[in-house]
Parts: sequence; C-alpha cells; structure tokens
Amino acid sequence: MSRVLAYERVRAATLKSTYVFPLVGAAVAWAASILFVTLGSDVDEVNAGAFIGQVFTPISAVFLTIPFAQAFGHEYRDGTMRLALSEYPQRSRLFFAKLLVPAVIAFVATLITVAISALIAWLGAEFFDYAQITGLSSLGGVAAREAGFVVLWGLLVAAITALTRNMGAGIAGVLVWGLVLENLIALFLVDRIPVIVEWLPIGQGFGWVQTGDAALIVPMVVAAAVLTAISYLKFVRTDA
Repeated sequence: MSRVLAYERVRAATLKSTYVFPLVGAAVAWAASILFVTLGSDVDEVNAGAFIGQVFTPISAVFLTIPFAQAFGHEYRDGTMRLALSEYPQRSRLFFAKLLVPAVIAFVATLITVAISALIAWLGAEFFDYAQITGLSSLGGVAAREAGFVVLWGLLVAAITALTRNMGAGIAGVLVWGLVLENLIALFLVDRIPVIVEWLPIGQGFGWVQTGDAALIVPMVVAAAVLTAISYLKFVRTDA
C-alpha cells in the first residue's frame, strides 16, 4: 500500500494544478473575508463560526476538491490508467489511494483556509474597526466540520468522475446537484413530501457545518458512501 500511496503523492505533487486550484478556493474565501471586514458590520459582535459560514462558500469547496477529480480524470483522459493498473494490479489499493491523497490535500487546505479567514476577521476587529469577534473557542470545531464537509464533497466528485471517466462531469455534477437541483426539489416537493428535504445531502451538509448537529451530516455521508461503493465496483470490475 505504501508504494501506491507514494505513486499518488508523486502524481499529485508534480501537477501545478494540485496547488493552484485549492489556492484559488482559499483565495475566494480570503477575498470574501477582506470584503466583509472592509464593509464593516451593523452589529457590535460577530460570531467566528457565523463569519466562516458566510465567507466559505460552495465556490471554495469546488476548487478545493478538484484534486479528487484529477486523481481519476487525468488518468482516464491521458490514457495512463492502464499503465497505473499494470504497475499496481491490486485495484482496490489504487482506488483508495486515489481517494486518500486528495482527501488529505483537501482537509489540510480547508483548515488553512478557515484559519486565515478567522485571522482576517480578528485583524479587522483589532485594526479596522470591524465588529468584535466572539466564539473563537468554537473555531476548531467549525474548521473540522468545514474540512469534513469538503472531504465528503470531494468523495462525491471522485465517485462521479470514476463512474463517468470525465473530470468535468465530476466537478460540475456535484455543483449542479447541490446548488440547483436540491433547491428545485426543496421548492417543489417540500409541501408534498416534507421528509425529502431532510435527505438532501449537500443542503443538510451545510446545515451540519453551521449548527454542528450530527444528524444533519448523515444524508451526505450516506450519499458519499453509496456513490463511492458503486464507483469502486466499477473500477475493480471493468477495463481501464
């Protein structure tokens, strides 16, 4: 397993996009943080968790999870998946390495993104007459939930990419589902089938990040697990 993990680390590390895309996602959150601080606040106190929830948008999640799509999409696009499977014939190990390496990248990048966003808020309160930042003691939990949410988002991206063998489909598929289809489902079916809203994975995942209610993350965990299992079965049973 160490050899295949080393292969995935080298593959990811030698791609400039592995650094560029997560940096773009982080920069979006940092730019939003600076904008909020610059515009000021109508209240005297702002909770750190609420601030992070406002500046860390789905756009950041999209860019932070692109390495998940690249892990499968680049190999299929460039025709190197056959070479990888020839070198590492135990497909299960290769599959999980392609999930683990980008998961670590996304997790660490999200923690850094949240930490610097919180620092910007604190500096705004200290030097730019922004509202006083409260709830800093809960910042660790908020950061962990944001990172967990991003990893689950990434698993969905990786699963769709592995199923379709198309990087764009993986990236756009999760984004469209989370921001468009879930909103339409909630809008048209909330009165007829109220329980369906409670099982919309992306929306409930956002709720978990904001509130910390563990029950809200269950739909996203289930969706990620099911899609990952399906993509795993296809990966180990079909030709590259």
